Amino acid sequence: MSISKWNENNIKDDLTHVINTIKHFPSQGELIKMGRYDLATAIYNHGGFPKFRLLMGYKLVKKSKKSWTDEKAIEELKPIIEKLGKFPAAKDLRALRRADLYNGIVFLGGPNRFREILGYKLPSKNKGYWNDTTIIEHIKLIIEKIGDFPNTTTLRILKNTKLLGAIMKNGGFKKFRDLLNYKEIRKTWSDDDIVRDLIDISNNMKHFPSGNELIELKRTDLFNQISKRGGYLKFRELCGFSVSSRDIYISKMHSYNGHRGKKSEHLINEVISNYCKTHNIPEPSYNVKLAKGNVIEFVCDTGRKIGIDVTNTKFSQVAISRKWTRKDYYKYLDELWIVVFSDRFSEENYINWNKNSPDNVKVMSTNVFLDELDFSLSEKEKNMFSMYNSCTFHTKEDFKKLYIENIRNDVNSKEIDFMELFKKPNSTNSNIVD
Repeated sequence: MSISKWNENNIKDDLTHVINTIKHFPSQGELIKMGRYDLATAIYNHGGFPKFRLLMGYKLVKKSKKSWTDEKAIEELKPIIEKLGKFPAAKDLRALRRADLYNGIVFLGGPNRFREILGYKLPSKNKGYWNDTTIIEHIKLIIEKIGDFPNTTTLRILKNTKLLGAIMKNGGFKKFRDLLNYKEIRKTWSDDDIVRDLIDISNNMKHFPSGNELIELKRTDLFNQISKRGGYLKFRELCGFSVSSRDIYISKMHSYNGHRGKKSEHLINEVISNYCKTHNIPEPSYNVKLAKGNVIEFVCDTGRKIGIDVTNTKFSQVAISRKWTRKDYYKYLDELWIVVFSDRFSEENYINWNKNSPDNVKVMSTNVFLDELDFSLSEKEKNMFSMYNSCTFHTKEDFKKLYIENIRNDVNSKEIDFMELFKKPNSTNSNIVD
């Protein structure tokens, strides 16, 4: 049954069958383990588990947020404040296993509202180490090192995710470019400058350097400029190195996939940020390193630590399961949401993933992710989500032409199968060009 066909009556019918089988009202985890991800999702989309517990004649296990009042929240906050000697932060309530109280506070207007009611000062906007001054100091150090204003890619390469998160939380890159009057201090690059540096490096290495080799040489400045001014194939040719049609194909494919990955993360970031603002929830943390080598795109603190991993895999089911079999960040989160940008996986795929993954891992399509947050998109945003799910752009014709005319005889069957990525038509977005 597709989500669109669910209503209260058939949800109750399916719940009755489950209850008769297990002899109690099921939790979300139990439904997923039974392979009933469809039913769990339908319950969320139609009011949530507390609503259906009541409809089926069961008492609520946890307090509904709507049952909280200012008086009740203040009454329960006071003994905690007396115990801690301060107004509790989200992590304090989580440690005390009072996520229910934190959620109630958020529902009633947020922690800052109750700080004011109880006579506490509001925390300063730039509380802690990071503020405009310290961010600018760190940016200047990086500019001295690489000769260019850092961007998101540079900071990730330099493993400086703390600075990246601070910039994003305190106004974004444009604000700090303006504060540093960057146009005046910016080092100018030309194609000739890039070619000269690349030839020197190539002569020393006896081959044209890869992107990873430039990073190892601490030449992120050169790495960034190559990306900005045309890419590796362009400069490989300008430096006198040969370029095959297969090189062109692979380079364009990598460029396409990289662009699509960044855009899809940006779309999810917009949704999360807007949701947090609307519900008075702290802004998410970005690119958080939870374990060695395990960096996750977003972590939200709602009384529970929820991590959100965005993936763009189109066909590989193994690529999804590696999010918990090869990575450990789910162990450091209350919940891990894996949001999949793809229209190629069936409902059965999602049921199996959720059945076989750890209890705190939820694998979901972008549609289910939006339903989970009860978040509505504008028509433009719907088109963008549809584009990145279907992966159909006008540029697919360029890839097909390149493939057919130049490299059909040079690639193996695995690479031929990869071209299926571009074969599904999408009339809805036929006028959108990537």
